[in-house]
Amino acid sequence: MLLLIGAGLFIQSLANLHSVDPGFKTRNLAQFDMDLGSIGYDAARSHAFYDALEARLQQLPGVTSAGIATNAVLTDSDWESHIRVAGRVNKPGEKSEAFVNRVSPGYFKTLGIHLLSGRTFRPDDASGTSPVVVVSQTFAKHFFGSESAIGRRVGRGLDVTEPADLEIVGVVNDIDYQDLKEEGSAQFYLCAPQGMELYTTVYLGTNGNPGSVLSSARGLVHQMEPKAPVMNMKTVEDQMEESLVTERMVASISTGFTLLAVVLAVLGLYGVMAYMVAQRARELAIRVALGASSGNVIWLVMREVVQMVLAGVAVSIPLALVLRRLIQSQLYGVRTTDPTSIVTAAILLSGIALVAGFVPARRAASSDPVQVLRYE
Repeated sequence: MLLLIGAGLFIQSLANLHSVDPGFKTRNLAQFDMDLGSIGYDAARSHAFYDALEARLQQLPGVTSAGIATNAVLTDSDWESHIRVAGRVNKPGEKSEAFVNRVSPGYFKTLGIHLLSGRTFRPDDASGTSPVVVVSQTFAKHFFGSESAIGRRVGRGLDVTEPADLEIVGVVNDIDYQDLKEEGSAQFYLCAPQGMELYTTVYLGTNGNPGSVLSSARGLVHQMEPKAPVMNMKTVEDQMEESLVTERMVASISTGFTLLAVVLAVLGLYGVMAYMVAQRARELAIRVALGASSGNVIWLVMREVVQMVLAGVAVSIPLALVLRRLIQSQLYGVRTTDPTSIVTAAILLSGIALVAGFVPARRAASSDPVQVLRYE
């Protein structure tokens, strides 16, 4: 019973994660990684290469848009930075960190991230121009409350002597950056043309099967730079499934152990009830001989089955409540006290147990009392 409740909770949690809206589109979207630093590129050469690559990728058949980011979504990336807002002093104990990513002008359109106010990056946001950033809705609400974040200046790092010279030009919707369990994390987007990184993830929006454009994208990259390493080519839907590998493994393992436990419980209960019927064979035969109906005989046996089932349910539910703290962190969108999981587990186990007990009970009721008494 306890294992059934746990398996039900893990399966429901996995289903909830699959239905989460991550804040960006996952269909018709492909991705791959590149590392120009491994072949000797510096920041200036990488910027020129990625700028040209983004423009040329959009001309490939089947590709509707392209965008580049330093960190891929749903990969447990952990680029965080302390944020300083010009003219604002952080409160004692206040969380002042935000997730950081460096993205190209086409990134937001490609991933379907919505602009809420201001603008996103433009081609003229180049190196040498005033540095600009785009922030998430949670970031803007946390640092500026009900005031507009557009035009405000911020800085990164703990050094208060450094100027807060990054101008916020846009606010976009929140996305699940590291994993699908995130809710409203503050995010901070740097403009890639103003400082492109060497290792990046390239995203391709398509008008059909996203996997079909990866081969032509690889060909284009090698046409531009034969030595360029192209790695981890996949769809974003595949990446989403990879991000759920732990939850899927936990659900699978718990379900497997639960099925094994149920089988053992059924076999054990059947064996116990068969032994009990054999021990009471003479009594049951005398009852039948004296006119007891088969229903009465079956109930005599099934009453003990029902008592066992009720005892198991009565013991397991308090145990489940005691152990809830151990698994709550592994769940999403469901509480350990979820009545649906508890009731479903109780009904399922009770049904299986009653069937296992009914077989020997039915056999006892249909036995010939004369033969049983002669044998006894």
